[in-house]
Amino acid sequence: MTTTRGAVGMADWAAMVEARDAKIERLRELLQYENQRADAAIDREETAEKAAEEAQAEVERLASLAGYWEHRAEESAEEAAQLRSAWKVSHATGESYRRITRDLNETVRELLSALTGRTSERDRYRLAWLSARRRAADEANFATEALEIRDAHIARLEAQLRDLRESTHAPPRLVAAGSTDDGDEVWRLAEREGR
Repeated sequence: MTTTRGAVGMADWAAMVEARDAKIERLRELLQYENQRADAAIDREETAEKAAEEAQAEVERLASLAGYWEHRAEESAEEAAQLRSAWKVSHATGESYRRITRDLNETVRELLSALTGRTSERDRYRLAWLSARRRAADEANFATEALEIRDAHIARLEAQLRDLRESTHAPPRLVAAGSTDDGDEVWRLAEREGR
């Protein structure tokens, strides 16, 4: 009976050991499962932290980028204002240049008109001068011809006079005979040649 009780006790112990081993196995599996869950949770948390860090870095980058673009927008607004101001100045300058160009064109037209008038007047004066020069040349030619005709006429008259003097029918000729005490000249008849 003692043996039987010992065998039963051993069986109980074996059953208890088996139960305890089974319980340990379940606890090990549970622990392993919980460990895996904890590792997964840690991985998720690390991933979340990493994602949060990346998100924070992205937020900071976007904030920096937003600041940059805000600064660029301010600069662009200033540049736009400067461009508008420069455009206004350029427009005013262009309008001023157009006004100056119109005035210069008007002045050039007036100068061209005056130059045309002067050219026409110069041409009239030149034609008048050429005409007067031609008339003067003609008059000089006519005067030369008139002098030649007069010289020829005088030469003929002198020849006729010479012929008359030499002829017997020549009228008496006066020659200077001296002067009186008062200074008056005295004339006498010249003797005819051949006497």
